[in-house]
Amino acid sequence: MQGIPIAERHHAYLADVASRMRAAGIRVEVDDSDDRMQKKIRNAQLQKVPFMVIAGDNDIEAGAVSFRYRDGHQENGVPIDEAIARVVEAVASRTQV
Repeated sequence: MQGIPIAERHHAYLADVASRMRAAGIRVEVDDSDDRMQKKIRNAQLQKVPFMVIAGDNDIEAGAVSFRYRDGHQENGVPIDEAIARVVEAVASRTQV
């Protein structure tokens, strides 16, 4: 799983989300490079990352994340606990996204 902050100010929030995911047994990395968000998404797609978690201002206010799948489908405003549960379930059932 790849964590992608929309802007530099979202790094800390996404790092906290990533630590909660690691505690649930999910492998996750936060892309804190200087690349633009679109390039980070493209890099994750090329690496065939099944899930991308994107965080911006609206997500921080709602205590949520935006889920982006490898096929380009995106769900916004997914609560963090629900996002963790979805990934844990997908890993447990070995579901391809």
